[in-house]
Amino acid sequence: MIIKKNGKNYIIPNPKTTEGYKCYICGRTAEHTHHLIYGRGKRKISDQEKLTVALCNKCHWLIHNRHYKDKELKAMAQETWLKNKGGDTKENKELWYSMFYKFYDN
Repeated sequence: MIIKKNGKNYIIPNPKTTEGYKCYICGRTAEHTHHLIYGRGKRKISDQEKLTVALCNKCHWLIHNRHYKDKELKAMAQETWLKNKGGDTKENKELWYSMFYKFYDN
């Protein structure tokens, strides 16, 4: 699964490292892997489904502490995941819900 911004790929295929990535939000050097869907075991699923982006320290702090762009990133993750799975079908929505127990539509 790939999320594009300014013509570049920002999904991290190996969430163990951010080397060579820029922050998805501001473009600075990335220092963190951010799980787009997190909490109560959902980070592991985010890893498996490749729902992670690279963030700098400042943007990562803003997302977790001020909820800056958090809702927008989750909605983008859901939309990208559904597209990758073949579209916005009932079956795909049920699979998403079975993994994350919530929809993040804008």
